[in-house]
Amino acid sequence: PRPEVRDAAGYSLTRARIRVLSASTPQKALEFFLGEQQNPKSIGNLGTDYGIALARMQMGEHGAARELFRNLRAAHPGTIAFHTGLANTELALGNKSQAFSIYDQAMALFPRNVPLTVHYAEALLANGDPKKAHGILLDLLNNVPPTAQQVRLIALAASAAGDTAEAHYYMAELHLIKGDATMAADQLRLAPSIPGLNSVQTARFSARLEQIQEWVDREQKARRQDNGNSQ
Repeated sequence: PRPEVRDAAGYSLTRARIRVLSASTPQKALEFFLGEQQNPKSIGNLGTDYGIALARMQMGEHGAARELFRNLRAAHPGTIAFHTGLANTELALGNKSQAFSIYDQAMALFPRNVPLTVHYAEALLANGDPKKAHGILLDLLNNVPPTAQQVRLIALAASAAGDTAEAHYYMAELHLIKGDATMAADQLRLAPSIPGLNSVQTARFSARLEQIQEWVDREQKARRQDNGNSQ
């Protein structure tokens, strides 16, 4: 017999999100989840309620989605997706202060959570606060091994905040993650040319460029040796 497997909440939420985003229309997704609500086996499945909230948000029914996310967050305060969902509905309704308050509360509950921080930073960038986005992303970068998405986002935040030299620095780190030390070195050569740098920044850029250049030199030397051995 096929064993009964209890559905993990995280899996249910991910599956619901994928269904909403991949549906031909949000209305189709909503119809599916409303049908699931009538299924006795789906009672208590958070993915069903989450799917309805997401679908209504996609349909522009932000008021209804907000109430659903409020109830979900109140009942399950340990689920990050309900905090971000509620914050995003508040943003969609034009309630920036409420949205950012929800994000701040979530950041206090789940410090340095990568998806939460990225969502918050994206919301800040989209709503004209790149300096704060830069700040929370920098804190994350200094404490959690970064992904390419995080580094790209902090480069965008730094650029939008007017920190062009820092943007070059982060772009260098992005090229390193992608395995292109030569492009990383090129970005770091641009950083010191930006006016207004302090001595700490200049020293940091120079030290990182020296380190990267050593890698580039080693790679080039290794290639020359390989070419010589193959002839």
